[in-house]
Amino acid sequence: MVEPGCALDAALDDVKEAATKHGVTINDLFVTAAARASGTVHRRAGQPVEELRMAMPMSTRDDKSAAGNAFSLTRSLVPTDIDDPVEHLLAVHEVLAATRGEKAFQVLDQLAGAMNLLPTSALVAAARHQAETVDFTTSNLRGAPFPLFFGGAQIVENYPVGPLAGTAFNLTVLSYAGELHLGLLADSAAIADPEALRDALADAFEDLTT
Repeated sequence: MVEPGCALDAALDDVKEAATKHGVTINDLFVTAAARASGTVHRRAGQPVEELRMAMPMSTRDDKSAAGNAFSLTRSLVPTDIDDPVEHLLAVHEVLAATRGEKAFQVLDQLAGAMNLLPTSALVAAARHQAETVDFTTSNLRGAPFPLFFGGAQIVENYPVGPLAGTAFNLTVLSYAGELHLGLLADSAAIADPEALRDALADAFEDLTT
């Protein structure tokens, strides 16, 4: 059973400033917020965990001027029980940097081409197996840095929603006109109170940007 999505905002300038201050990326801070919120929810439920496995698409494009998208799905074990926000941020930064540098990640594009030749049943089985080994999913999308209009009306907020793909929750962030808009979709079989997770995310962003 899937709960309706929850949404929250973060000021892009605040996140950029905090990331620059600590020598990390906006994506590092975003993932750290997800990890801290997950750890908080587990502790409140009396089931503390030291780390969780996260799936996240990462860009494989080196030429930023090239058109189109190029990405591969990665899996990382991110820490969830580091109390100090800065220490937590730096620890997640190291995990994501190591993930990007892994040889397995570098050859995923070649494997993707080969997988296209497999029967649908084999692909579905492989996807289900991968989902069983992932706790949550995140995705970071770049949006327009200026206001957009639809039918003459200005789009004030734009919250993305990503698929669960068998995980407990999906947190997707989209930058838009100076804000980060985050869409949270949770499976109620795994997360009884998605609003509590959303509130924990808001607290995590505040901890990381102040």
